[in-house]
Amino acid sequence: MRTIILFFLTFFYAIIINSAELKMEAFGKSKTRVFNLTDGSIFLTYSSESVVTNNIGIRGVAECEGMLEISKGTTSSNIMCRITDEYGDKMFFQFKASSDTTDVATSGTQKFTVVDGDGRYKELIGFKGISATASIMPKDLGEGYYEDFYSWAGKGDMPDAVFERIKNYQKPE
Repeated sequence: MRTIILFFLTFFYAIIINSAELKMEAFGKSKTRVFNLTDGSIFLTYSSESVVTNNIGIRGVAECEGMLEISKGTTSSNIMCRITDEYGDKMFFQFKASSDTTDVATSGTQKFTVVDGDGRYKELIGFKGISATASIMPKDLGEGYYEDFYSWAGKGDMPDAVFERIKNYQKPE
């Protein structure tokens, strides 16, 4: 039994040691249209534009579009973001989730998946991460229209080797 426990602990620590964390940040402006229904349901359309940075030293711009629904204490969303980096490589994130809006532990966070990419990001297809968004200076424009500035931070773990290949990627000539 002791050998089995030692094996699992060694395996677990080897995974931790051989993983890197990709961190990203975005700062931008979003626009939202809110539809409040008589049954208490809320539907929102969402769009945003931002500048993006990450911990591999790459900058870019992002555009996001999608929809959010809040009904009977459950939130569901489907938002797609396209990031184009300073070298022209693209990555597509999808924020598609359902959650209990009363769960304080996950309130304000979103999970995302990289669903497509080219260049350095092709290897990230399927990469999953978690993120959080903070609204800055929200503005009610009336008739259900809102806009705000925001900051977003996302992160996720990957093997060291993948992180280094993405960081040191050279476009084929």
